[in-house]
Amino acid sequence: MRPSTDNLGFATGSDSSTRREQAIAATEAVGLTIGSVIAGIGAVLIVAIATQATGLPSTDAFQILRSRAIQIGFLAVVLVYLAIREYPSNSISFRVPSLQGGVWIIAILVLSAGVGFVLEPFLAAVGIAQPTSSTGLAINNFGTRPLLWLAVFVGWFVFAAPVEELLFRGIIQGRLRQTFDVVPGILLAAVCFGLMHVPVAALSTGMEPASAFIESSVGGAIFGFAYERTENLLIPSVAHAMLWTSAFVL
Repeated sequence: MRPSTDNLGFATGSDSSTRREQAIAATEAVGLTIGSVIAGIGAVLIVAIATQATGLPSTDAFQILRSRAIQIGFLAVVLVYLAIREYPSNSISFRVPSLQGGVWIIAILVLSAGVGFVLEPFLAAVGIAQPTSSTGLAINNFGTRPLLWLAVFVGWFVFAAPVEELLFRGIIQGRLRQTFDVVPGILLAAVCFGLMHVPVAALSTGMEPASAFIESSVGGAIFGFAYERTENLLIPSVAHAMLWTSAFVL
């Protein structure tokens, strides 16, 4: 039986068992977020150490792949969680998008651009520093080197974005939706997504933790809403990877 909730989907005061279940789900979501940050940073360090130890050449293609090493840690968290926690596998779905799914991808991109257009002056007005538009990759003439797009496709579209969406939309949002209704489930998962970006921004060049949290939380809500409506993780994954690559083409 679905828990008794108010208009926003939060448990009513008379249902203490539901509130307890929601507290457990929220705790798991935060724990997964913290674990993903720790594992992700650890993966970045391991890749850096292994690269230096083996003397691998730092080619542009390798830089592209290495830039998403943090998702290796995210994948480890997903695999450990699925191994120790009973979770309905049919709630995690990657499918080839239909025409309607393609419309959703475009809608995510347009909405994300519109939100960014509104957020930029707002954050500046309240004194929150803006991140630079740099990708952090020292790659010149990217547009005239089409073979580098193969590395982008494999590293970002095939691996990194799907892993990130699997963790934050499939696992975290899916877990929250077991006890919360649509609105709080999406919003809480979006906040977790924003929180993950805070330490990442603090350790990265050209990123500001406060703006990263706000922008990522809003973006997470957009991704989460799209996933809620389509039940297809491939849709936010493709849009997510396209937003990453936009810095190369804009």
